Amino acid sequence: MKNILNAILTIASIFAMSSCSSDDNRQSSATQTNSITLKFDNIFNGTDIISGISYTNQANENLVFDRINYIISNIEFVKEDGSVYTIPKSESYFIIQELGTKTFNVTLPNIPTGSFSKIKFGIGVDQEQFLLGASGQGNFLAHAQQLDMLWNWTAGYKFLAVEGSFSTSTNASSNFKVHTGQTGLAYNYTTVELNLPEKAFVRENYAPSIHIMVDVFQAFQNISLSEQSQIMGGQKVTTVTQNVPNMFSVHHVHNF
Repeated sequence: MKNILNAILTIASIFAMSSCSSDDNRQSSATQTNSITLKFDNIFNGTDIISGISYTNQANENLVFDRINYIISNIEFVKEDGSVYTIPKSESYFIIQELGTKTFNVTLPNIPTGSFSKIKFGIGVDQEQFLLGASGQGNFLAHAQQLDMLWNWTAGYKFLAVEGSFSTSTNASSNFKVHTGQTGLAYNYTTVELNLPEKAFVRENYAPSIHIMVDVFQAFQNISLSEQSQIMGGQKVTTVTQNVPNMFSVHHVHNF
C-alpha cells in the first residue's frame, strides 16, 4: 500500500512540474519581443476567391474578380486588462492583395511579450497621415502608386479597390470597379476591432499568427452593380465604407 501511495505522489509531482514548466514557457518579460503574423484570407460568402471563378452577390449578380486590394493601417494589439501596444505609424501601412487559396501574410516584428485578446486596425490611410503631404508618406506612397492604390495626390489613396466583371440572367458581362477613399467632403477612412477567439501569446519562444477572414460578400450589401457599375463616389461609396468593417473576422490564432 505504501509503495502504491509513493507511486501516486511521484506521478502527481511529475505532472505538477510539467504544468509549471508549461506555464513558465508562457511567462512574459518586458525585455523580450517576438513577432505576430497577420494572415489575410479573402473569401466570398464562405468560399475562397479565385480569379476566373464566378460568385453571386446579394443582388443576384454573378461577379468575377480581377483585383481585390485594400490598405491596412494603424495596427493595435489589446491585452485583457485593456492596455494597448501600437505598431509605430511608420511601420503600420500595408496593401493586402489576395486572390486564391493562399493567405497574404504581414509579419510584424518587435512586439513586446504579452497575452493579447483583441486587434484593431484601420482600412485606408488616416487623414492625419495624409495631411503630412507626399514627403510624409515615406516609401508607402511609391508602393501605392506601383499597385494603383492612389488616384492622384489631390484625390488621395484608394482604401479598397475591388475590380472585375459581372453579369445577370438578362445582361451580358460588364466591367465593374468599387473604390473607396476620399470623396468630396467624406474621407471614408474606417476602423475594425476584432476579438480573438483565443489569446495570442507573444513570448521569447512564441510568435503567434492570426488568421483573418475577409468576406468580400459583405462589401456588396445593399449594392447593385446593375444600377451603378463604377462606384467611386457618392452615396454608394458611403454604403460600401459602412459595409467594410463587417468583412473582417478572426478564424483562429496559432500560438507557436
